Amino acid sequence: MSDRLKQLFTTQNSKVVIYTAVIIESPTLGAINLVKGVMGDLTFNVDGVPTVFNGSMVEVPEQSILGSDDVDKGNIQFDRIGYDVVTKLRLLDDASVFEAVTVRILQYSSEDLTTPENDYTVYAANFNVSERAVTIELTTQNLQKMTRADQIYDPSEFIGLENV
Repeated sequence: MSDRLKQLFTTQNSKVVIYTAVIIESPTLGAINLVKGVMGDLTFNVDGVPTVFNGSMVEVPEQSILGSDDVDKGNIQFDRIGYDVVTKLRLLDDASVFEAVTVRILQYSSEDLTTPENDYTVYAANFNVSERAVTIELTTQNLQKMTRADQIYDPSEFIGLENV
């Protein structure tokens, strides 16, 4: 937790709100921008660019999980805009190659919507879709790099590596 957030929680300034923003992104998918617990849209600066986030009831893992050394980083879940997200997820089925889907979780205080207090980037490991909710399992493993590792060498070219 940043020093600024620690100070906020110790002073209990009720006028300051902490916003949690989520960016789900890949080249084919584009970007899905969500902000937790807000009705309507909010604009935050992401890497110096004003970016609009849609209000939703997205649930994110705690900071202790996101900041830990564990490979598994928990799940994010949302339901109100699930249909829109599922429609975009179907674009991944038609992608020409396997793509890593990054999930970036940012926290802003209402005092400063230009600089995030916390910034975590992880990867989507699995998508679970039900009638009412979308759940994305998070990991630090870049599955795109892992699948490409199989393409590094061809055993027919490197005969000495056939039994490896």
